[in-house]
Amino acid sequence: MIPKKGLLWTFISCLFLIGVSKAERGTVKIGGEFGMRSSYLYGEDDFSLKRPYAHVKAHFKNFGNDEVTQEVSISSRFLLDDEASKSDTLTEATYKIVRENSTFTFGLQEIGWGETFGIYPLDFVNARNFEDPFISDLKWTRIPVFALNYEYLGEKFSGQLIAIPKPKNSIFPSKGDTFDTTPTSFAHLEREDMATPQLIYDSEIGGRLGYLFDFGLDVDFYYFYHRNRNLALDIKNGTTLSPVFKQIHSTGLSSTFATGDFVFRLDFVNHFNRPVNDPETLAVKYLNNMIGVFGFDFSTESKFQLGLQYHHDSFTEFYYNWVSSQMSFPLFGDWMELSFFVFWGLNNQDLWYQPTMKLFMSDQLSMSIWADIIEKQEPKKAGQISSFSEHDRVFLDVSWQF
Repeated sequence: MIPKKGLLWTFISCLFLIGVSKAERGTVKIGGEFGMRSSYLYGEDDFSLKRPYAHVKAHFKNFGNDEVTQEVSISSRFLLDDEASKSDTLTEATYKIVRENSTFTFGLQEIGWGETFGIYPLDFVNARNFEDPFISDLKWTRIPVFALNYEYLGEKFSGQLIAIPKPKNSIFPSKGDTFDTTPTSFAHLEREDMATPQLIYDSEIGGRLGYLFDFGLDVDFYYFYHRNRNLALDIKNGTTLSPVFKQIHSTGLSSTFATGDFVFRLDFVNHFNRPVNDPETLAVKYLNNMIGVFGFDFSTESKFQLGLQYHHDSFTEFYYNWVSSQMSFPLFGDWMELSFFVFWGLNNQDLWYQPTMKLFMSDQLSMSIWADIIEKQEPKKAGQISSFSEHDRVFLDVSWQF
């Protein structure tokens, strides 16, 4: 089912931008993609997901004067199946004012923080869709939100201020779904719906301050006051699971340094008094949560790339450690790309492999095939994804861009 309201708004917006571009001296660009995503869970008789989609974007730029550039962007993603009514169709609707060293963006948008790959500890400005924890492409998991976003980019200093008057909740698997993380001891309890954030009362605010040193080190500091993005469940009246959300303070640091063929990366964040279920007792506790990722990328002129990262995720009373690696290289010129990602728990059972093959059949048409293979390393303690070791799958994505 095509979400008619989102399609109508995008169509009207495209016509408006084309009309304005005729009257002004600006230019309008319209593009997008059509595709199909399908996955097959081992043990199932057929494909568990058959999801055609369309993504349409219109961008109008350069109306204004010589000192100020104004831009308007409209973007929608449509899921052309029975799940379409559950998804947001409008993914971007922004008005942007660009000066020499500063940009102000107003409207529905996605805001990305952080430097590391695969796992994104600093990417928490937008709520996320966690219904499928193994989709790492942020364009499918970030939930756009209405925000006021000011950015300054100087020769050495950079900065950003963000205000979100009414945030959105993250989306989690429903009870009984394939990737539902509800503890088995809670299986007999019903789960309440998450309360909708209130305008102004639940507003979020924060920013970033960065500096580029002469020797090439780029450092950014972050602060954000926001609703927790994770799911913690509390038992209410002995019969109901109630999602716990509260405003928390988060501080962070990211850094990159490039030398030769190497790029070193660091992401670190500390969430203060974050609600979480204790892994042993399952009781809700409010603990400081420190997450750090450090690693490097190596690349060559032949487009061979190799990345290695160390992950640390600690609460006041327990912690997890992992390493991850990602390798990619082209074959047959630019016609094919092979990549391999692994996520390995050092003190827990998590072990996730993701081999991928991508075919570029033309400048517009591409096809990706990958597998998610989840193993459980006995006898280590339970990890964060080891409970999905029976849910290996193969994924197919065919996309045509215009």
